[in-house]
Amino acid sequence: MQTNFTSLSKFLQQTKIPEVHEKFGFLELIKKQTNETINSQIYAHFLDSNVPEIKNAFMDGLMSILIERVDKNLALVEPFIYTEVYTSSKKRIDIVIEDFHSQSAIIIENKINHEVNNPFKEYWDHYDKFSEDNRIGVLLTIHPETIPVEVKDFFVNITHKEWIDNVKSTLELFNLDLRNQVYLSDFFNTIDNLTKSYAMNESAMFYFQNAQKVLQATETRNQAVIFINNQLQIVSSELKLDMNGNNLDWRNFWDSQNGINTYLTVITEKLMLGRNNIMIILELFNDDVKTLPNLDQHLKNHPQYQTKMKGEVKSNKFAHYLTQNYELTQDELASLGETIVNYIRLDFADILIEAVKLNHPNKDISHWENHLLSV
Repeated sequence: MQTNFTSLSKFLQQTKIPEVHEKFGFLELIKKQTNETINSQIYAHFLDSNVPEIKNAFMDGLMSILIERVDKNLALVEPFIYTEVYTSSKKRIDIVIEDFHSQSAIIIENKINHEVNNPFKEYWDHYDKFSEDNRIGVLLTIHPETIPVEVKDFFVNITHKEWIDNVKSTLELFNLDLRNQVYLSDFFNTIDNLTKSYAMNESAMFYFQNAQKVLQATETRNQAVIFINNQLQIVSSELKLDMNGNNLDWRNFWDSQNGINTYLTVITEKLMLGRNNIMIILELFNDDVKTLPNLDQHLKNHPQYQTKMKGEVKSNKFAHYLTQNYELTQDELASLGETIVNYIRLDFADILIEAVKLNHPNKDISHWENHLLSV
């Protein structure tokens, strides 16, 4: 793709690009945010919460919508919450709010990302012990849906966002204990994210309106990726150290021939975020981590040791032993491979060799040692 850089640069400078602000919670982490059964159980938990403020906010938030849309007024006295209620033919109703005192029921079918083809009439008839005036069916969906014709007089459609927005409007999170604040915020964020993913949000609209320019920008990013990968290959070739890893954010440079787990890592993550910053790390892995006390004692007076920051040590598995950050000029970025090689030789070559010789005294490293020290 031939990119018009002048046009693209002008577009990026003059156009405000919508920012995406998504807060991921536990369900997103375990990829269960679209699981309807889990979603129903969470609603049921809050509807039946032992914290009155939470229970009332969810119940009142639902009831206020139903009062607006249904010509019925269920005078709930002591409602009980059930999930996965099976009909006589083993069809499953997601959530039921049932009140024996007022002889009332709210039958909720919870939909997130599946087709609306449930046996709604069977759900309705399952609670024929209550009069029609004391029953309300709810189709709970991410975006507005049409109620099937055969039950249009029995069911009403509300969205997750409508319900949750009502809850938010009455529930003061900061008055709750920290645990419930976290649980509720997490769930609210999940509903917000689901709603946005199905809606034509600002970011999606921006893409469709500016697709050509966005694709041009994407192509320039691809060229940046190719550039970084090629420059890191220069580092490997120049230092005669093997390059490990295929993540654009980092690469290991090590002696794979000898299986030496004392090596260098170059972090390039910030380059792709628009910051001309790299980090070089003297890293230890597996058994080499055990030598940290000896290394400290051996290297403590070395000039290259004294100018470095100590990094993270994780459970005797790996250690970012010594680290150093570098802010690059545009000229240094343009010759990234050469720049990294120069910084390694200037700031890490001596201590890497010292550390490897201390940890692996019987290994022959002559095939890369002189290349590392070359100027």
